[in-house]
Amino acid sequence: MDPVGILIGMAWLVIGVVMLAGAVVSLRKGWSSDAPLPLFREMKRRGLTPERAQDAVGATQLASAVRRCTYCRARPQCERDETPVDCPNEEVLRRASASPA
Repeated sequence: MDPVGILIGMAWLVIGVVMLAGAVVSLRKGWSSDAPLPLFREMKRRGLTPERAQDAVGATQLASAVRRCTYCRARPQCERDETPVDCPNEEVLRRASASPA
């Protein structure tokens, strides 16, 4: 085998390892807590049910909000009941709260 082929193979191997490590970190973060997502606690605090929020903003927007909450850097703050400065789901929560019941 020529040296260029070996280098290309090694580069692909490194890319694969980095991608696998990223997937593992992402899955661990998503499954790291058995507690309900802070999004659902905040919805309850505002008098919203998931069904009402889905009717107000749509299933796609609600699913995106759940994903943002799952992978949010401020999630540990929310789980300790410390309100983060910039909640990525504030707009969705505001629209759902403003929607008539």
